[in-house]
Amino acid sequence: MSRSTVTSVVVYFSILLTWVLIASVVGMTLAVLFGGRKTEISMVAFFTTLLFAMTAFRNALPGAPPMGAASDYLAFFWGFAVAIVAVGVMSVVWLLRREHTATPAPVAAEPGGTAPPPQTTDPERHA
Repeated sequence: MSRSTVTSVVVYFSILLTWVLIASVVGMTLAVLFGGRKTEISMVAFFTTLLFAMTAFRNALPGAPPMGAASDYLAFFWGFAVAIVAVGVMSVVWLLRREHTATPAPVAAEPGGTAPPPQTTDPERHA
């Protein structure tokens, strides 16, 4: 049984799109781990949402191939694995880093003047 050209193009495009999403997840995780990027809980939410979206996306492929099709082995199983690992890593990093609780208290303005500049907890600004 052979697929039509249009169906094959859509499947190959979905595989490519899945790898692009996987690359963005890996890039975001590496930027947080090694690039000094701030850990944000919205990244964890994005990765988790991606798990559900990939399932729906896979089931929307033309002809809805059975589980274990070539596209699963080429992209979707890898995408699930990478996204699950990224959710775990980002959750642990978010819990262990204190940057999400290090918000300085607001400083009241002096009477008749302007408020002093905000204090920063960014170590690069003190260098």
